[in-house]
Amino acid sequence: MNRRNDEQIYVANDYYKKQKEGPGYSGSNGQPSLIWHTVLDLSESTPDAISPEIIGHGHVLGANHQIHPDISEITTAKETFQYVGIKYVKKD
Repeated sequence: MNRRNDEQIYVANDYYKKQKEGPGYSGSNGQPSLIWHTVLDLSESTPDAISPEIIGHGHVLGANHQIHPDISEITTAKETFQYVGIKYVKKD
C-alpha cells in the first residue's frame, strides 16, 4: 500500500460535514471507512499482486457492522491510497 499524505485522512466533504446538523456528521472523523474486496486462490501463490475493489463503506460513526454499498457520497477517501495490492505466497 502506498499511502498519500496525512492531510487526506479524516477529510470532510459536502456530505460528511463538520456540522452537527449534517446527516454525515461524525465529530472527529470525516468520511467513513472503506470496505475493500478481492478473491484469492489459496491453492497456489499469486505471481502478481491483486488489486481489490471498493465495495462499500462502514457507518460514519461505527454504529453498526454493516457494509453500505452506496459510495456516491465518498470523495477524497477513495484517493487515500495510490495503490492497494494483495499477494499470497504459499509456503511449502
